Amino acid sequence: MTQRLPISGEDDGTWGGILNGFLEVSHNPDGSLQVDAVVATGAITTVNGKTTSDGVITLGEGDIANLSADLSGKLGAANNLSDVASASSSRVHLGLGTAATEDIDTTAGDIAPLGAQAAGSVGLVADAGHVHEMPTLNEVNAPTGPVDLGSQKISHLAPGVSASDGATLGQVGPDDWQNVVTGYDADPTGVVDSTTAVQNALTAAVGGTVYFPVGTYKISATLNPPSSGGNTIGTTMRGAGWGSVLEFDQSVVSTMIAMGGTTQAKVDIRDLRIEQMGAADGGTAINANYFVSSVIDNVSIDRGSGNKHCNVGISMDVIGTYYNVVKNSRVSVDGAGAIGISMSNVSNSNTIADVKIVVNGSGGVGSSGIYIDAHSNTISHCDIETAPGNGVFVDSAGHATTLINPYLEANNIGLKLAASVYCPTVVGGTIESNITANIQDNGSVNPIITNAWENSGSSVISNLLTTTALPLPVGLTNGGTGVNAASNVALLTSLGAAGLASPTFTGSLVAPVVSASGLTGATSASRYVGATTGGAPASGTFVAGDFCVDQTGDIWVCTLAGTPGTWVPLGPVPNLRLPADIGLIAWSYDPVACSNSSASINGSLYLARLPLRSAKTITNLAVFLSAGATTATASENFLALIDSTGTIRGSTAAGAIDTQTQSSGWLSHAMSSTYAAPAGQYWVAVLLNAATPATFARGTGSSLTGPNGGLAGSNTSFCTNGTLLSALPGSIATASNTLTGAISICVGVS
Repeated sequence: MTQRLPISGEDDGTWGGILNGFLEVSHNPDGSLQVDAVVATGAITTVNGKTTSDGVITLGEGDIANLSADLSGKLGAANNLSDVASASSSRVHLGLGTAATEDIDTTAGDIAPLGAQAAGSVGLVADAGHVHEMPTLNEVNAPTGPVDLGSQKISHLAPGVSASDGATLGQVGPDDWQNVVTGYDADPTGVVDSTTAVQNALTAAVGGTVYFPVGTYKISATLNPPSSGGNTIGTTMRGAGWGSVLEFDQSVVSTMIAMGGTTQAKVDIRDLRIEQMGAADGGTAINANYFVSSVIDNVSIDRGSGNKHCNVGISMDVIGTYYNVVKNSRVSVDGAGAIGISMSNVSNSNTIADVKIVVNGSGGVGSSGIYIDAHSNTISHCDIETAPGNGVFVDSAGHATTLINPYLEANNIGLKLAASVYCPTVVGGTIESNITANIQDNGSVNPIITNAWENSGSSVISNLLTTTALPLPVGLTNGGTGVNAASNVALLTSLGAAGLASPTFTGSLVAPVVSASGLTGATSASRYVGATTGGAPASGTFVAGDFCVDQTGDIWVCTLAGTPGTWVPLGPVPNLRLPADIGLIAWSYDPVACSNSSASINGSLYLARLPLRSAKTITNLAVFLSAGATTATASENFLALIDSTGTIRGSTAAGAIDTQTQSSGWLSHAMSSTYAAPAGQYWVAVLLNAATPATFARGTGSSLTGPNGGLAGSNTSFCTNGTLLSALPGSIATASNTLTGAISICVGVS
C-alpha cells in the first residue's frame, strides 16, 4: 500500500496508524533515519572511504586532509561549502571559530577531546561528538576564578594553598605529612574547636609529621601523640613557626600535650607556639613524661590574650624519660611554685640548650626556672630570669648535673644546690645581680665551679677548697650546712676577677702528700706527708723538706733524706726540753727549774695552770714534791683537773694517793676516769692533809707577782681557792682565786 500522510477531516479514528506507516518508510523504531533513506536522498554516506554507521561517519586524523576533495564533489555553492579548500572558511562553517588562522594539523593533541575548557578560553566547547583544533597558548585566557577539581582534588597541600586550589607539584606537601587543615578540617582561625581534627591527625601520623599551617588552633582536651611508633620510629608535631599557635584554657584542660599512657615513645615538637588562654595562671604546656630521644625545638610557651601563663612549661618527671633535648626555645611561666622546665624522679640524661626561661612575678620563692632532681642532666647556654625564685635549683637527687655557660641574672637565688647532691658542675657563664645569693650551696658533695663570672652580688659556698692560686671574688663567703664527708672536696676557681676573700675550708682533703711550689724566695721543695701518733716517722722514705704532725702536738721536719731520714722537732728554742721528754702531755713548767721548796698547809686547795694547745685525752695527774708527808690523813688527799669555768673534769679517788704523798719526787696517779679535753686552759688542783704536810718543789723566789704576769682571779697561773678542806668541792668560783698562801707548784698531765 502506498503510504501517505493523514488527511484532515477524513481519517478520523485511523490517522495515527496512517502517520506511523508513513514514518516507517524512512525511520527506525527508535526515530533514527534508515541508511537507505539517507542514500535515497543523496546525502553524504562516505568520506575518504569511511561509510556511515547508524547515520554517523567517524573520521580519523588522516581523513581531515582529504575532506576538501571529498566534499567539493558532493556539495554545491548553495550550501556555502564551495570554498571548503580555504582553511579559514572551513573553520567558520564547521564551528571551529574565527580566531584561528592556521590550518588544522594532524597532531594527536589537536584532535583529542578537551573536556570542560577553562573560563575565558577561545573556541567552542568540545564534546564526544565533535573534533576541534587545540587552541594555541595565546588563545587561552587565565581562569577568572578557582577551578573546581571535583573528585580529583589534591588533599595534601603546602602551607597557604586553599583546599579548592592546587595542581602544581610545588603546592603539594610530603605524602607522610598530615595537614590538620586540608586533611582533617581543623580551623586555623581559632573560632571552631580543633581538638578532634588534630587528634585524628596525630593518630594517623605514626612515623610521620602532623603539620599546622600558620593560624590559631583551639584545643580543649589533651593531645596524645601516638605511642605505637615507640622510641624508634616516632611522630613529629610541626608548625610553620611561632605563627602556628595552639591555644588551651587551663580551667578546661590542665595539660596541652602528653602521652596517653606509660609507653615510651619518640615525640618531636617543632616550630610551634603554645598559649594558655585561661583567666588564671595554671596548667602544663608539654608533659614530656615517657618521651625518649625526643626533640623540642623552636617552641614558644607563653601567655595568651588574657595575659595569663602556664604554671609549668615542660615537665619530665617520671622514670623512663631519657635522652631528650629541648633547644632554641622560649618558656615563660607564672603562678605559685611555677617551673619553666622540670626534670625529676629518675628522668636522667636530658639536655636543655639555648633556651630563654622567664618566671614572672607571682611565682614566689618556691619557683624555679629549671628544677633538677634526677641524674646526669645538662643545661647549656640558657638565659634564666626568675625574680621571685631560683634560676636553677639542683635538688638532692640531681647528681652529676652540669651547667655550661649559663646566664643566671635577676633571680632570688641564681644557682641553688641542695644538701647531699653529688658532683654538681658549673663551667663558665655569668651568675650575677641575684637578690639573696648568686650561688647558694647548702651542702653539696664535690661541687666544681670553674671560670664563672660573678659580676655583682654574693655567694654562699660550703665544702670549698681554696688556695692563693685559685682566686675568688671579694664578698664570697663560706657557709651553709656542708656534709663534710671524708671525700668532700669542692673546687671553686676563677669565679670572677677579684681577689681572695679568705673563705674557710671545712672539708677533708684526701691525698698521700700535698706539695707546695712556693712563692718567690721560698721555692725549695716541701711536702706535708701526714701525721704520726707521736714523734717523727720511724719507717718510710722521705726527702729533706718533708714535714709531719704528731698527735701529741709536735711538728717534725726532715732535714736529711733517707729511710726514714733525719727528723727534728719544731720549737721556740732549739733543744728545749718538752713535756713529752718526761712522758707528759703538758706541764706548768719544766721541773728542772725547781730549785726551792715550800711546805704545804693542810686543807688548802693549791692550783697551778697549764695550757693544752690542742685537744688531748687526759688520764693521769702529777705534782712534784721535794719532801713527803708523815702520817697522811686517810682519804683527805686529792689531785683534780679543773677547766677555765671552774668545773672539775676529773680527779683521783678518795684515799688513792694517801701513801704516795709520803714520798718525794713526782706523785703521778690516774684519775677515776679519763677526760677528752678540748684545747684550752686548765688548772691541776692539789689538796693535802697529814700530821706533817708534804713540801712542794718550786722555782726560785717566793713572790708570785712575776710568775702570774701581774694577773689575778680567774687569770692567775698559781693561786689557792679554799682552806680547811678535807674533800674536793663540787666546783670552784674562779673569780675567787687568790694569791694568799699560793705556791708556784710544778704539775703535769699525761
